[in-house]
Amino acid sequence: IDYTGGVGSWKFEPQRTNRVPNSDQFSGSETNVSVLRNQLISPDGTLNADRVLDDSNSGEHVITGSFSGAITSGLDYTSSAFFKSDGTGGKGVIRFYTGSFHNAVFNLEDGTISYTSSGVSKIENYGNGWYRCSLKVTASSNYGNTITQLAIGNSLNQFSYQGASSLGVYFWGVQFEQGSFKTSYIRSNSGSATTRLAD
Repeated sequence: IDYTGGVGSWKFEPQRTNRVPNSDQFSGSETNVSVLRNQLISPDGTLNADRVLDDSNSGEHVITGSFSGAITSGLDYTSSAFFKSDGTGGKGVIRFYTGSFHNAVFNLEDGTISYTSSGVSKIENYGNGWYRCSLKVTASSNYGNTITQLAIGNSLNQFSYQGASSLGVYFWGVQFEQGSFKTSYIRSNSGSATTRLAD
């Protein structure tokens, strides 16, 4: 039963696989950022949300995860994550590759979408300052694996900028699935992709 919005309702979902094998504490190559683990209570009620901070370098401020699972031209893919403002003014960014890179920037102060390069982006209020943000894109070519990123955006909606060690966001619950919309969170912390069967 889905209680989003305060009223319970049945929620029937298709089979989906979260390709991110470390979804509670997303990790990967860190470019011009530092990640502090277990800094805040996440939407699941435990102390497992992380904080990502920029540094003073110029360039992309991003965490890049590369996972097994090919991208197929013409199919839809959706990446999602939970973000919360850390009070610094940093914006949450979702970016992934499906033949080219696509990104969406989310304003965590007012719960709005600041920018979408292509595809369809959404932001959903989960309460207590947490938002579930997502981006759906149709792949333009085949690619051998899955690349998804989280980044810190600045006031100009850029994730490539001259850093000042002053911007950050909280994040948790990263998901990447093949499909035209995000489904409910699939926890995937076993070191490999996790599949939820259809209801």
